[in-house]
Amino acid sequence: MSREFLTVRDALAELGIGINTFDKLVKNGEIKIVRYGERGRRRVPASEIARLKTARSTEQPDKRIA
Repeated sequence: MSREFLTVRDALAELGIGINTFDKLVKNGEIKIVRYGERGRRRVPASEIARLKTARSTEQPDKRIA
């Protein structure tokens, strides 16, 4: 990932999860997002994607985040 921020759609593809799982992760504080603009568009820091991918790969198979 060379970009500093990803769109939600790109983040979903990188993580291999759906929008409902993503929203739960955000709501539970497991992934941080940035809102910008008048409409409050959401972007995900690339560092959050990397952190979450690392966390998912080191957990037990039955205790995965998504």
